[in-house]
Amino acid sequence: MLLQLIIKYGRIKSVLFITFSAIVASAIATCSIFYFSGRPMPVINIYLTIIIPAVIASLASWRTIGMILKIHSLEQKIRKLANYDSLTALMSRSWFINRAEAVYQLMLRNQSTLAFIYIDIDDFKKINDTFTHAGGDAVLKTFGSILLKQIRKSDISGRLGGEEFALLLADTDSKGAGYFAEKIRDAIENTAASYQGKSISYTASIGVSVFDQSNRVNLDKLIAQADIALYSAKNSGKNCVVKWNPGIHGENRDVMLRV
Repeated sequence: MLLQLIIKYGRIKSVLFITFSAIVASAIATCSIFYFSGRPMPVINIYLTIIIPAVIASLASWRTIGMILKIHSLEQKIRKLANYDSLTALMSRSWFINRAEAVYQLMLRNQSTLAFIYIDIDDFKKINDTFTHAGGDAVLKTFGSILLKQIRKSDISGRLGGEEFALLLADTDSKGAGYFAEKIRDAIENTAASYQGKSISYTASIGVSVFDQSNRVNLDKLIAQADIALYSAKNSGKNCVVKWNPGIHGENRDVMLRV
């Protein structure tokens, strides 16, 4: 509660409020002592009643509030390091899955649609071998910025592994998911990373699965479907989008046409 008030009003206003409260409390206590003792209050006591708590309270509260804010800042940084990938600024695998489950349950209750998009950077090992791991990191940073620019506020994005990424799109049907996935694929193909003055072009393969009335599966199954679609995209020549399609035997996949 105290931390929330400090964050809301800031360090200076909080110190002023504490100092003023200390002065008022000191004045009330001092006046009460002299009143009930039946003795008049000397002028010096009036000044001391104001000056002493003003100095002590302001210095002590400034230091204490500063420590509280510093600890809060460190906690925020630690939480961010735990929940977000430092290289791409996308959610970590565990935090992504955690948030994805919450979004899935919400879409389930609202009887809405939900799209899962699995993305894998093509030939990433070759990029690392050619440009070193630092060059590969430059590609990952560029890739992360592309996703963050493209997604909506309601979407969540995460890094699931080395060069594997995922998006979860709330209230998105099959058509919308296919269009968005193709938009991401095109942005990746046309946005080269820069490393030591060199331009690194790369592509990505994408698998899409959609939770809707015809495919009411749990989140794990939805992710597995997108993973299969991604594998199919890799086998289809890479740099393409493949959407999961159960078909007759639950194994058919169809390659999305370019938008």
